[in-house]
Amino acid sequence: MLFSLILTACSSDNFGEIYDAEDQNAGLPYYGELLQLQAHYSDLPDPADCEKLGYDLQNSESPIAANLVKMQNTDLVDNVFDLLNPEEIIYIRESDGSLTFAGVSYLVKEFSSDGGVNGAYTPPQGFTGDHDAWRFDGTLSAYRLNVWIGIDNPEGVFAWNAPASSSNTTMIP
Repeated sequence: MLFSLILTACSSDNFGEIYDAEDQNAGLPYYGELLQLQAHYSDLPDPADCEKLGYDLQNSESPIAANLVKMQNTDLVDNVFDLLNPEEIIYIRESDGSLTFAGVSYLVKEFSSDGGVNGAYTPPQGFTGDHDAWRFDGTLSAYRLNVWIGIDNPEGVFAWNAPASSSNTTMIP
């Protein structure tokens, strides 16, 4: 099944937006990277296939959504942002128990911009521009960036929170 999406986010610039390729705003600095990521995951494996790729089911109690299911590849968690190799794949558990691909999450271990001398830790450079919204996850000592490329998130493609369901998922044959 070919998975694609058209996200039209109604958020502030803090969380970024992705538009249909026909949209006049497709020139945003990170747009090409989102399309590349989206194409890479257009035929996304189901959770069982994700396990074969090294992803393991994580604790489903998420601070950003109770119905979130995350698969994490701990071998990928390092201090490098790698566009096509996110550390987590995110699914939304629907009311019927099925899982819908929601997006990916990057985890980049904290690193010091000054060698740790003054404890000056800064979020990593991820997508082009300053629209991505990295958050520090103290339990993992890593910065986290969610990218909602499988569902329409009204808060934006880089929003921290997940929508309640994927009822607004756009499937294109």
